[in-house]
Amino acid sequence: MDNSVLSVDVVAGVAGGLLSLCFNYIPGLREKFAALDDVKKSWIMGLALLVGVGLIILVSCTNLWVLMTCDKVGFVDIVKLFLIALAINQSTYKLSPQVASVKAIKAARNTVDYKSAGPVG
Repeated sequence: MDNSVLSVDVVAGVAGGLLSLCFNYIPGLREKFAALDDVKKSWIMGLALLVGVGLIILVSCTNLWVLMTCDKVGFVDIVKLFLIALAINQSTYKLSPQVASVKAIKAARNTVDYKSAGPVG
């Protein structure tokens, strides 16, 4: 049996993917998230991951729980892990099947009522 430990790269990727799945499938949250445009969704995910990185830096550099080194190497590593988590997060969002309620909200969001929009020009 292989006694290898999960690498931090894998853990970062799994965390990014799980965050995306939560926003895709938790009832209530998925509908609120679906109503947002894609740019806002990307920003929310990026900021959520950035908050996670900030917490890791905070607990590590205050010696509450050492998850990284607080030197140049540690900060380069945490940026690399953030980018891995962000890439997996966005990929998971794009590849995950959508539930019916999310499809309906997105369809309604993308529907334009041209009669109520008023005259052009």
